[in-house]
Amino acid sequence: ETDVTDSDSYTGNDFCLLFLLEKIAAGDLTAEEELNFYADMQKVGEKIQEILLSDNQTCDYGFSAPKQIRFEWEYNIFGGWNGISLGFELES
Repeated sequence: ETDVTDSDSYTGNDFCLLFLLEKIAAGDLTAEEELNFYADMQKVGEKIQEILLSDNQTCDYGFSAPKQIRFEWEYNIFGGWNGISLGFELES
């Protein structure tokens, strides 16, 4: 959705999904291994989130930093992939 009534240039909002996944067959991991797997994924996801939320002024990517990021756990998606997804909106 774009508001062109009070703007002299085009801006738009785009929703992005970033998947951090690993191919793991259901039942291959013990309960403890699965907990460790998701703990590791969470650490990496938090680092990615930190980078995305920092408003880095040294590079102009053509969009502003997202205001919030939604973290979702993913299990057995796309045919056996597990991990996390990060969803966020970018204003360009």
